[in-house]
Amino acid sequence: MEQKNCVAFLDLLGFSHLVETDIRLASENLDYFNHIIQTKIVDDKIQPWQKEAGELQQFVRNSGVTAIENLISVSDSIIISGSDCDNFIIQMCNLISSMLIQSGEPFNKPFTDINTVSYEYDNNFETHTTSKLSKSAFPLLFRGGFVIGEKDDVEFFDNLKIQDGCVSNKSGNVFGKSYVEAVKLESSGKGPRIFCKKNITNNLSSEFAEIVVPTEISGICEIIWTFYAFESMENCSNKQENLKRCLTKTIFPIAENLYQYYLIKSPSVAEHYYQLIVLIIKGARLYCIKNNICQNDIEKYCKNIFEEMGSDI
Repeated sequence: MEQKNCVAFLDLLGFSHLVETDIRLASENLDYFNHIIQTKIVDDKIQPWQKEAGELQQFVRNSGVTAIENLISVSDSIIISGSDCDNFIIQMCNLISSMLIQSGEPFNKPFTDINTVSYEYDNNFETHTTSKLSKSAFPLLFRGGFVIGEKDDVEFFDNLKIQDGCVSNKSGNVFGKSYVEAVKLESSGKGPRIFCKKNITNNLSSEFAEIVVPTEISGICEIIWTFYAFESMENCSNKQENLKRCLTKTIFPIAENLYQYYLIKSPSVAEHYYQLIVLIIKGARLYCIKNNICQNDIEKYCKNIFEEMGSDI
């Protein structure tokens, strides 16, 4: 069978508005999302998944970026690709989840002014020193398009670059049918969603069929990346605890607090966080089904939002 290739185009939500309102904060958060990716690359070298065993091996592999064979960062977008499609999709979903969990931590408690929310992070990912930087917080959320095509449908290559008058060929570039299709899919709808075509499941193991679901847009599906968020950054052998942690301490409080804030400040922005809430609930339901957890627990942990939105979610 001819080898396939995965391509994802991921665009940072809200970045254009951020550039218009606070160029310093925009620059800081571009640095932060590159910092997270670089940390994962270093972690893969320090702790190779092959050296672990059992559930820990799977957790380390899922948390890494070893299946991502190509990555280009351009402004507020990243383009990634890989040929191991099953592991690629898991690592992509974990990457998106970990970015939300890490950048969103300052938002897991209610706030009244988003401009006063800040965070600290280690500014030396190679030596892991204790040097900390304090920055204004911004939730790193991506909307994207995901495509599985033929291996020759996309090409990554070095490109000529001139920076501060110096010429080099160390600037990455990409072109091809799969890339163009991924870019088009990214704009299919609102919110931090990863859009795709239904036929991608033909090139994935059967277990992935349940996380690729139809959308309200004809012919377009989406990947429920939040399913993997419940074991991103931390994975307890008690799956009930993973569900409870994410719905009461990490991803759900982040989404709920941002939604409630923007519902008053900017309803159009709130729509993005509404879609995130829906995604988290969908991911939670899938996680419960897979791990034999009572789905009533979701409503128990997310009581307030269910009372507000009812059957809409």
